[in-house]
Amino acid sequence: MKKLLAVAFLLSAFCGTTFAQRLEVLNAPEDNCHFIGDDADRNHPHPEWAPLQTKYYDLIRTRIFPFKYGDITNAFGPKLDKQPNDCALPSFVPAIVILSGTVISNDQRHTDFYVIGDIGCLEIFYSWDGKSVEDAVIYFHADSKFVRLWFNDYNAERLEWEKAKLDLVKTWFDDHLPKITDLGVVEVSGAVQTRVDLGGGKVCVIRTFVNPRTEMTNYWLILSMWLDTTNIAERKNSSVNENFLNPNEPIGFKMADNYYRLTPTLKKPYTDNYGPIYLTNYDGMIAITNYNDNITITKYTGSGGDVTIPETINGLPVTEIADGAFEKQDTVTSVIIPDSITSIGFSAFSVCTSLTNVTIGNGVTAIQNSTFTGCSKLTNVRIGNHVKIIQSYAFAGCPLKNLMIPDSVTYIEKAAFDGRR
Repeated sequence: MKKLLAVAFLLSAFCGTTFAQRLEVLNAPEDNCHFIGDDADRNHPHPEWAPLQTKYYDLIRTRIFPFKYGDITNAFGPKLDKQPNDCALPSFVPAIVILSGTVISNDQRHTDFYVIGDIGCLEIFYSWDGKSVEDAVIYFHADSKFVRLWFNDYNAERLEWEKAKLDLVKTWFDDHLPKITDLGVVEVSGAVQTRVDLGGGKVCVIRTFVNPRTEMTNYWLILSMWLDTTNIAERKNSSVNENFLNPNEPIGFKMADNYYRLTPTLKKPYTDNYGPIYLTNYDGMIAITNYNDNITITKYTGSGGDVTIPETINGLPVTEIADGAFEKQDTVTSVIIPDSITSIGFSAFSVCTSLTNVTIGNGVTAIQNSTFTGCSKLTNVRIGNHVKIIQSYAFAGCPLKNLMIPDSVTYIEKAAFDGRR
């Protein structure tokens, strides 16, 4: 998965000085909703919204992410002169985006808006090169049938309105965007190349590998693809790399001027140039064995309750919790993080609305941006004695009562406890 959008944290792959940027996205003037505060549960949609959320992110991943700047303008027309003021943010999309990464020279990041017929608009955040899509949000025009939301209210009429709008967006995409060929489920591996027939006599070669940069905690696997050709220039020009965290989620890509979609599934045991990589389900925790023989928890799928992160799995140390690993897990009530953990990713436990108690071990040195944002019942936190920094929005929206901050903490960033009640 190229991006994590439920409080999206995007990490650039370039060296430089770390930065964090907080972007407020549009919201309908009639909606009385905010991301931080009493309505933090907004980012945890009711079950009725889940199919819409899946469909929405499928459209973003497969139809928008493969585009470059020129593709966007060809499909949607020129960008708007100013951002629209009559667009509603879908209720299942976060009302804030936090971008985090590195500053590089000649940085050309920028945001543009485009119309989607008379249905809504598309917001594109372009990456450092000013051309690649880094993130995207779809909005709906707040027409006469728009139903206003108040804080956390569930509204069946709003659900039906959004369902109809999303169907219209998909139809518009099908009619106006380049046609996309679905390659289906493709088993990929780092040990051997996978060959996929693209049609028209073209064959795509696929290999995967684990990104060895430890700071790239949400980009665990990279899908490397190129045309099978003896023409070196053609092969180089066709090369595409797509990041994904969760297998079995579709991705989109462009190759040889055509657009494709596939759903990667990993051959088990997964092996790349660094050796065997195993995906393990340990007590509801999906864990990946990294190239340097340690383990990262990438996703929680368990039944909730009191959760203890293991110090080891299969005899290897568990050292990291990935970005968004426990995000929106509303059945988790407490978490114990052992001393073996040295890194907790962005938004790792955000919007865990039943979480009340957290113990952070002595291996962690930083509590990162929005780690516990929107944990609306989190009252008790014990922080290990090696933590040096608490970053912005780490505990935003948490009603903390018992918080133990050790002497090792030397810096607390602005708004680390913003919205605390």
